[in-house]
Amino acid sequence: MANYISEDQIEKAIIEVFTHNLGYRHINCLESDTTGRQAETDVVIKPLLRRKLVDLRSRI
Repeated sequence: MANYISEDQIEKAIIEVFTHNLGYRHINCLESDTTGRQAETDVVIKPLLRRKLVDLRSRI
């Protein structure tokens, strides 16, 4: 039997690193997408990015 790591195992491990070590939050959009993305392939949540950039700009 081959010893391999599946894509699912890699994804779960990386989510753990980002959420527990780097302070990110994870949103599982498989069943219900409440992020404001226009398409499932969007990797940047534009409304959130825009709000954060405006907030950052106001502090400069």
